[in-house]
Amino acid sequence: MNRIARLRVDVGRLRAVLRTLAGVTATQRGFALAPHHAEEERAGR
Repeated sequence: MNRIARLRVDVGRLRAVLRTLAGVTATQRGFALAPHHAEEERAGR
């Protein structure tokens, strides 16, 4: 497996773990994290 493919796999695994703690969204510059409780507070307003 080449380095790029391995990196993609590792990022996918990291995103899966982070999803339990925060929302993960892709942006033009990379990724953005938002804690789940912050998303709930925004929805409640």
